[in-house]
Amino acid sequence: MPLGMVKIAIHTVGVCGSDVHYYTHGKIGPFVVNARWCWAMRPPGPSSRSAPA
Repeated sequence: MPLGMVKIAIHTVGVCGSDVHYYTHGKIGPFVVNARWCWAMRPPGPSSRSAPA
């Protein structure tokens, strides 16, 4: 594992309504997805391993 990185044991992820709207309609109002989209969710979980800083 690279220095300063932390491995998270993810067990649950939530998706917000705007992400569902982008997924189902490809846009929200004037904002259109024209390229690959990276969802910005931050899934929680306990730290399972860490590297020295």
